[in-house]
Amino acid sequence: METWPVTDARKYLPSLLEKVRHGEWQIVGRRGRSEAVLADPIELSALLAGPYRFHPEVIVSQTDIGIWLPELETHATGSTLDEALRELAGVMLEYAEDWEAGLRHAANHRGRLGHVRRIQLAGNEDGVVTMLDADSEAEDAGRA
Repeated sequence: METWPVTDARKYLPSLLEKVRHGEWQIVGRRGRSEAVLADPIELSALLAGPYRFHPEVIVSQTDIGIWLPELETHATGSTLDEALRELAGVMLEYAEDWEAGLRHAANHRGRLGHVRRIQLAGNEDGVVTMLDADSEAEDAGRA
């Protein structure tokens, strides 16, 4: 892993990104301090998935399907599981925006950094649904 001064990183950004594509993380710093890391987002997401996995709990009633997400203390409902998952993905994306906008400073939200970063790396509703599906499959495999 190489460390680059900010001025050089600006100048050689395409080269640094190429190194990242090949699995080499790059550090960018100023005055001898590391300030940023350039890393592959898929690799970073995989690393965060271990300690910051989501554990959605599905609740089926006579009228709808609900999903409780204990890690963010939030939920969503829908008439089908797919509808409830998509609703939950939207709620999670909104939470990540709210967390960035200020919830990060609240004592009861501070510890959610890893979960928020996973949501952000998922990128959009489809990405969040895919992430939740992968987390559920990993949990099912762990039980087997």
